[in-house]
Amino acid sequence: MLDPNPNKRTQPWPALALAAAGALVCLVTTYIVWRGIAQNQSMWPLPGLYLLETDILATLPLAGMLGRLAFKNNLAWACAGALTGFCLLGAWSVGFFYLPVALLLALSGLAAGLAEHKNLLPGLVFFLAASAVQAALMLTVISFI
Repeated sequence: MLDPNPNKRTQPWPALALAAAGALVCLVTTYIVWRGIAQNQSMWPLPGLYLLETDILATLPLAGMLGRLAFKNNLAWACAGALTGFCLLGAWSVGFFYLPVALLLALSGLAAGLAEHKNLLPGLVFFLAASAVQAALMLTVISFI
């Protein structure tokens, strides 16, 4: 859903900067991780799909803020939660390297919510739900491969 009055509200620039930083850090991290892993093993289907998912999750909040979506803060919270689930389950491999991305996206959601004076509880619910869904998805995929 697009913001009904895109000119009425100012763009929350701190949130946009944090989302851009999160996307950039994620893309650079994925590039470095990909090059390191690809030398030793095949990338498909895993871990290539996980790395592709992290890049998509990191760029969605930036796209939502640039597109002035009305739910941009909840989108940032959900993506941060999903990346946190990835970080926790992948902590002994590459997940730990994506923790700064999850933090930047969570701060982006927080900044967007505070700039628009929104209740932060729905964002936290999106964060926790997305983290649980990501963990369940990863455990399901791992059990079948």
